[in-house]
Amino acid sequence: MVAKGNANRAGCDLVYYQMGNCLFMIVGILFIGISLGIGACSCDNVCDGGCNNWMGGCEKGGYDANACVNYMIANGFSCEDESCKTSGALSEGAFFALVFLGTIFWIIGCCCACGWCGCGCFAGDVEQSPVMVLASVPPPPSGGGGEKAEP
Repeated sequence: MVAKGNANRAGCDLVYYQMGNCLFMIVGILFIGISLGIGACSCDNVCDGGCNNWMGGCEKGGYDANACVNYMIANGFSCEDESCKTSGALSEGAFFALVFLGTIFWIIGCCCACGWCGCGCFAGDVEQSPVMVLASVPPPPSGGGGEKAEP
């Protein structure tokens, strides 16, 4: 695509267009990678029960299942030990916000890369086709009686 006469269009500078496209794609990949890499957990302690574990988020941080079980057995099912706490994960809201925003940014970056934005900015100037003006033609003069004249 070659810019033809579009230098004055706002936001159509090729360098800034490419930088914006790359920025959207990189931010999208980072958001999705962070959320899937860290995971999410809906509880702070395994004894709370009913924890939602997204991408292994409850197993991050200082949580150790074997040490937690041993501590619970030795201390009358108490969950006060650090090995029972699930503190290394994102909250569920942050997890889904990062996944959603990352997906949106990635889609915007792909749309720009495919040319939707490029066609709008870098398409050639559209020539306005001439407008045809129709003039009304006056009716023929009447010669009285409507008879044809002979030569």
